[in-house]
Amino acid sequence: MNILSNYERGFIAACIDTDGYITLSKRSGTGCSRIVGVGFANNSILFLNRIQYILGTNKKLINKKGTNNYKFRLSPSESYDLLKQISLIIKEHRRIIAIELYELGRSAFGMNKHSPRLEEHVKKTETLIKKFYSK
Repeated sequence: MNILSNYERGFIAACIDTDGYITLSKRSGTGCSRIVGVGFANNSILFLNRIQYILGTNKKLINKKGTNNYKFRLSPSESYDLLKQISLIIKEHRRIIAIELYELGRSAFGMNKHSPRLEEHVKKTETLIKKFYSK
């Protein structure tokens, strides 16, 4: 993930607020852990390639069969790095919660499944997930 200039941060933020998305996917085999993702969708391959160039990624563009729509999604760590660099307008609450969930998930590695800290972690994660989807 590239370090973005002020101009690039504004451009990418506008792309996420309009044609982009911040998403949470359930991590397989876990009850409440979530994977944070940032994706971009558009019908212009050139536009999406420009976003990829700015971000310093070369994710494969996915095309939904029978449409002119293309999209790509960043890895969880790339998504986190990007979300830490930008501010959004429309999706700012999701950006903040996604960062918290990523950091919370990282802090849970190595926790004993019978630990009281893990129970607290699960409750906080569930609360953040509800907040993420509430607006």
